[in-house]
Amino acid sequence: MSVAQTIMAALKRTEHCVLTKIDSTVTAAVGELHTKIDNLSRDLISEILNVRTEFTKFLKMLGRRTQLFYSRIDYFIVDDQLLPLIPSSQYHSIVLVQMDMMFPGNIAPQRTWRLDPHLLSYEHFKTYLSDQIDFFLEMNDTKEISRSVLWESLKAYIRGQAISYTAHKNKERSKRLKELTHSIADVDRRYALLPMADLFKEKVPLQFEFNTLSTWRAEKNIKKLNRFTMNMGTEQGDSLHFSSSSRRLDRRSQGSIQVLIRLCIIPK
Repeated sequence: MSVAQTIMAALKRTEHCVLTKIDSTVTAAVGELHTKIDNLSRDLISEILNVRTEFTKFLKMLGRRTQLFYSRIDYFIVDDQLLPLIPSSQYHSIVLVQMDMMFPGNIAPQRTWRLDPHLLSYEHFKTYLSDQIDFFLEMNDTKEISRSVLWESLKAYIRGQAISYTAHKNKERSKRLKELTHSIADVDRRYALLPMADLFKEKVPLQFEFNTLSTWRAEKNIKKLNRFTMNMGTEQGDSLHFSSSSRRLDRRSQGSIQVLIRLCIIPK
């Protein structure tokens, strides 16, 4: 059995090991999981860095009777050699799981701005950009300004407006995510003290909105990665095409030089 299969088999047996706020005993299934992980030289980083966490997961079991309860199930399993590189590991209000890892000597690359094509799929952004272009031309399209200067200035203006629009939307989205995180955490605390169906119904729309915003960010990163991969493939294809064209051009040039030499040497 592989490492992943061994760990997942042990995790399945701990799914129903619910720990209340005051119950910190280790069940037999949890002890078995720790033994298997120790034998594989792996560590549950969340448990090491957050020893006093009361619960980390909100579960909804469906069967003959729906059960809503809290449990502590840590899924961050890392190698022992990576422990010094991990400064933190957090479960944000049972909503978002995050682990930071710092590699020594890692330097962030310098980035050049590019227009995100994903923005062009939003009607609001296209309307906003169209209005800004009309405003710029109305204010600057005069006889004293040449077309080339006007065009270069317009590109710089559009770039600034696109950066401002993106920064404003990202700020609003991040602010809303923080508000949703605090709201969900508040509902979770109240539900842990007094389980009520109304509290669970209150959490559902908040969780749905949070998942939607988080999915948008993940979708954006995936599309950016796909565009980068396609660009790399296009650049490699262009370079191969250029190298093959150069070789054909070199052969043609050699043939032309040989013909010229013969015309110069051999008299008519």
